[in-house]
Amino acid sequence: PAVFTYAIQPMSDVPAAAAMMLAIAALSRVQALPILGGIAAALALLIRPALAPAALALAVVPLAMASRRSFGHVVRYLTPVAIAIAAQAWMQWYLYGDMFSSGYGGVAGLFSFNTVLFNARSYAYWGFFTMGSVWLAALLIGMLVSPRLARLVLGVLVAAIVVPYL
Repeated sequence: PAVFTYAIQPMSDVPAAAAMMLAIAALSRVQALPILGGIAAALALLIRPALAPAALALAVVPLAMASRRSFGHVVRYLTPVAIAIAAQAWMQWYLYGDMFSSGYGGVAGLFSFNTVLFNARSYAYWGFFTMGSVWLAALLIGMLVSPRLARLVLGVLVAAIVVPYL
C-alpha cells in the first residue's frame, strides 16, 4: 500500500532533507557560501513549511564560525529565507484565509502543549523500535568525535526540527 500511495503522491521528505543538507554544507565550508545556503534553506522550507524553524536556526552556523564577516554572512543567508517565509505566509493566506492556517486546520487545533509528553514518549519508543540501538550508538560516537561546530549544528537543528512536532 505504501508504494501505491507514494507513487501517486510522492513524499517531500527527501528533497527537503537534500535542500537542508545543501544549506548546512554551504554554511559549514571554510569559504562559506551564505547566499547558496539561504537559497537551499528557503527551498527546503517552501517544500516543507515545518522546516522554517530549522532554516532560521541555521543562522547560528556563520556566528559559530567566529569570523569577522559572520554578521554579513548571516544577513546574506537570512535574506532568501525571509523571502521564502513571506512567500509561504502569503500562500497560506491566499489559499486558507490566514497565514497560520493550512489544509489541516488552524495552528491552535494542530499544536497543543497537552500532547507534548505523549508525542515525546511515542517518538522515543518508535524511534528506538524501528531503528534500534544502532542509530543511538552512531549518534553518540559522532558527538564524541565531531568538532564543536558539528555538535552545535546538530543540536540546533534537532531542537528546531523536533520541537514543532511535539
